[in-house]
Amino acid sequence: MHTVTSIVEFRNREIIEALESLLKKARNGELSGMAYAVKLSAKKHGMGMAGDYCEEPHVAACVVGQLFASISDQARTGGLIVQEA
Repeated sequence: MHTVTSIVEFRNREIIEALESLLKKARNGELSGMAYAVKLSAKKHGMGMAGDYCEEPHVAACVVGQLFASISDQARTGGLIVQEA
């Protein structure tokens, strides 16, 4: 029997897989800082940082700047740019 996966289920699965991967790295001591942005609804977003980035916000600002540039490139070209976390 085949099941149909909705786009919402696919997106949720994609988010869960990314979070589980980051959680595994954090538990293994492979992460020391994190900056994040999340979409909560069509017009509501959240953002924050944790770990070393709280003590070194200038470093977080540089990394978030690189993320901004990457997302801007993707928006301009329509191409997907993926970098390993």
